[in-house]
Amino acid sequence: MDEDFLDVNKSNNKVVTLVMIFIVLALLAFGYFFIYSKYKFTLKTIKHEIGTPLSIDVNDYLRKKVVDTSGYKLDTSHVNINEIGEYEYKIKYNRIYKKGKIKVVDTTPPVFEIKDKVELEAGDENFYLSDMLTSCTDISMPCFVSFKNEEDENKLNIPGEYKFDIVVGDLYNNKASAVVSVKVYEKGTLIREEEKDLLFSTSSSELPGFIDEYYLKFDKAISDSSSELEDITANIAIDTIEDYVKTTYPGYRLTGTEIVKMFNKSNYVIGLVVKLTINNGSDKIVYMKK
Repeated sequence: MDEDFLDVNKSNNKVVTLVMIFIVLALLAFGYFFIYSKYKFTLKTIKHEIGTPLSIDVNDYLRKKVVDTSGYKLDTSHVNINEIGEYEYKIKYNRIYKKGKIKVVDTTPPVFEIKDKVELEAGDENFYLSDMLTSCTDISMPCFVSFKNEEDENKLNIPGEYKFDIVVGDLYNNKASAVVSVKVYEKGTLIREEEKDLLFSTSSSELPGFIDEYYLKFDKAISDSSSELEDITANIAIDTIEDYVKTTYPGYRLTGTEIVKMFNKSNYVIGLVVKLTINNGSDKIVYMKK
């Protein structure tokens, strides 16, 4: 047989073999990218602002977005959006579970309003910087007030009119600033009506014999919009008051109760007064003390 003919057959066989190998590799690559790659997905670590709703869009959690997210199941049930911390979320796709992290953070400064006019006597020890505000809200309460320039604090001891730059911050060092107008009077010249800046609410009832004492002075100040305040007033039980009357005013019986005053400081309630009507033949008004 012609040797040149043999060489041609061998060359053709090699070419066919190489083509087959290429086809097999191409099919494997096709299978990887169009089949296996469907199972391959990676998740982000998410920073999420406290108190705001979580996204339900799966693509917000995937490092590489996909066109069709219908087969993906997102589970954020273990994330507490109202508390700072690090939480775990899960995504399931084609029987594969993957876990990611959500870090709940607070980066929002307090929202507050300042008083139009702030007045105090020089060196007033009962004046707090928070008294410059009419309100302050922040999800990470409480709010903290400070001077932008620390030396301004000394001016509170010197009569005069000032404009102070103040900074209002929260527990996580988120801050906002404002300018407050303050007038400082000579000590003993600013007349206040029985510290009425502390009065939060009062009834229209007459208060015979009332001297300004609390029935209950709270261990901590409570926001005047808090449900905790409602709980405290609701839990002043009649049984407790009746026992108080029997012990403090023997021979009298309780015929009426009324919360007549609440006191606050900078929108935080600090105590209240309970008016009692007692009787041993005639009515007597007293005020319950702790």
